[in-house]
Amino acid sequence: MESPTPFRSARRAPPTELVGLAPLLLFWLVGGALFGEYLAHGAHLAPIPERPALLAPVRPPELESKNRGVPSTVRAHKDAMRLYDYAASQNCYKVRLLLAHLGLSFETTWVDIAAGEARTPEFLRMNPSGCVPVLEPEPGVFIPESNAILYYLAQGTPYWPTDPVAQAHALWWMFFEQESHQPSIATLRHWTLTGKLTRYPAQVEPKRRQGHGVLTTMDRHLAGRAFFAGPDYSVADISLYAYTHLANEGGFVLERYPAVVSWLGRVRAQPGHLTEVFPYPPSASGYLPSELEAA
Repeated sequence: MESPTPFRSARRAPPTELVGLAPLLLFWLVGGALFGEYLAHGAHLAPIPERPALLAPVRPPELESKNRGVPSTVRAHKDAMRLYDYAASQNCYKVRLLLAHLGLSFETTWVDIAAGEARTPEFLRMNPSGCVPVLEPEPGVFIPESNAILYYLAQGTPYWPTDPVAQAHALWWMFFEQESHQPSIATLRHWTLTGKLTRYPAQVEPKRRQGHGVLTTMDRHLAGRAFFAGPDYSVADISLYAYTHLANEGGFVLERYPAVVSWLGRVRAQPGHLTEVFPYPPSASGYLPSELEAA
């Protein structure tokens, strides 16, 4: 025998059971009439918020003017950031330069890398590679490597491009800086200023040729361009500026690269530019822990 449907069951309900439904029916009729009057007199309902996009935007929304230039990554932190720094390092200078552009306060812990302070168990827990700089944006959170720090700080600011292609180009030149620029121009500058050229005679000329190739590549790219990653100044420029503007101290004649020289002037003209350059201390002429490990 087929089970009765709910509708049939409702139709067979005794009249006494319908009495309990009367208040609900009255509420429905009166409420519907009032709602119809509400709509008839031009009332407007608030729009339903759109569903968030499935893919996050490439860059956070534009910041309000009061927050312009403050990284979205650090805006929520109330405590001052801490930078573990070696004054003579231009890798550390990169981070200080971006912090100066952004007008952010931070505290500094100076690390004497020549004395092995970057190889202590405490420091190696912050950065297992034992290198500076390291940024501590909030207690117990550590970001090593200068270009990684630049990327972190630049998020949500004008110093990180909004266009995906320009973002890729910024990363391209930051990788180039570490892969080609650092081993040649930066290394020769360090060896020259600390009296180490005679320590590595077989490597000097190959590194010098590599350095000229680096500057030639940069000069070729900058021909007809103001900056490295798109039309605006970005962390790509900060990354490359650090050691390029001191390349003459490593024996490179920058005047041979006119587009690079013009670009250096545009970088120096940026608001909040940092001109400080710290000399190497006498201890830097000794063998650094990294040199001993590579020997």
